Amino acid sequence: MVILGVFLASFSVALLSHAPGGIGVLELVFIAALPEMDPAGVLAGLAIFRLFYLIVPFLIALTVVVIFERGQFLAGRKAEADENNGG
Repeated sequence: MVILGVFLASFSVALLSHAPGGIGVLELVFIAALPEMDPAGVLAGLAIFRLFYLIVPFLIALTVVVIFERGQFLAGRKAEADENNGG
């Protein structure tokens, strides 16, 4: 429960700071609130958190957009080719 409280506090401070993605603020609050833990371990955990919370969804969204845009591009080329061949 301590980690949840620290997470909620650090996320709130990160939102209030207006830092892009809370970079640095989240980490600072976590390290300050958990002095009994190894800072390297805390930062490693936060790096994994950022990987799953930010980077993985970004990569999934990027893949979806690329597939959609490729489909739109190919449909446009097909329509253009049909127009040129048909008349």
